[in-house]
Amino acid sequence: EFSGNLHKQWYQRRVRGTFLICWIRMKSHVFTTLILTCTLVVLACCNTCKPRTIRRYNRCLNNGFPSNVGCVSGQGTLRRRAFRRCQRLEKVVKSCGYSCSSSAVARERTPVSYNAKCGLHVRTSGGPSRYETWNGDVAFLHGNNEQFLIGLHPERGNIAIRNSRFRRGYSRWGYHWVSVSYPAADSTGHRDYSFSFGPYSFVLSCQGRTLIEIPYGQLTSWRQASFRGRINKIKFKLSGVGGPVSMTYRKDC
Repeated sequence: EFSGNLHKQWYQRRVRGTFLICWIRMKSHVFTTLILTCTLVVLACCNTCKPRTIRRYNRCLNNGFPSNVGCVSGQGTLRRRAFRRCQRLEKVVKSCGYSCSSSAVARERTPVSYNAKCGLHVRTSGGPSRYETWNGDVAFLHGNNEQFLIGLHPERGNIAIRNSRFRRGYSRWGYHWVSVSYPAADSTGHRDYSFSFGPYSFVLSCQGRTLIEIPYGQLTSWRQASFRGRINKIKFKLSGVGGPVSMTYRKDC
C-alpha cells in the first residue's frame, strides 16, 4: 500500500510537470507570436512615408533635383548643400516604398477630381511651333463653378488670371495679365509647372522658379481653409490660337 501511494504521487507529479511544461511552451508560443505581430506592425508603420517627407522630396524635384526613382524633375540648379539634403530625402522615400504618381494626359475641357491638399504638376510643350507659344490654361473649380483660371503665356511673358476679385496687372479680354519671367524650356520644348495651395497663398512655379504668389484674399472673400476646401476639380484648356497644346499632369498627395 505504501509503495502504491508513492507510485500514485510520482504519477501525479509527472502529470503536473508535463502539464506545466506544456503550459510554459504554449505561453512562450503565444508571447513569441505577439512579439512578431507587434514587430510587423511597427515595421509596417515605419515603412509608410510621412506626408511631410514626400512634400519635401517633391520640392527637391521641382527645384531641379535629378530623380533616380523615375520621378519628373524640374530644371533648377541646386546648391551643394541642398543637393545632399535631397539625396538623403530620396534614400528615405526609397526605403519606405514611395513611387511617384504616374502622369496622365490632359484632355480638353474635361473636369478631373482634385484636392487642394495635393500638389499639381503639369508638363507642357506648348503648341506645334518652333517659336514660343501659349502653354495652355488650368482652371480650378468647385463643382462646375470656376474659382479661378491660370493661363500660361511664355510667348507674352505673362500669366493670364481670370477671377472676379483679382486686380493685379492690367485687364484685357476678361483676364488680368501679370508680367513674369519664365525659365527657358528644355531641349525638347517642355516646361514643368507646379501649382500649390499653401496655408496663406497660392503659388505657381516653373522649373523651380516662383512665377507668382497670390494671397487668398486677392482671390476670394472666403476664409483660407474654406477656399482651399471648396476646390474639388481641375479643367484644362488646350486648344486655341497657339494650340493644340500637348500637356500631361500629375497629382501628388
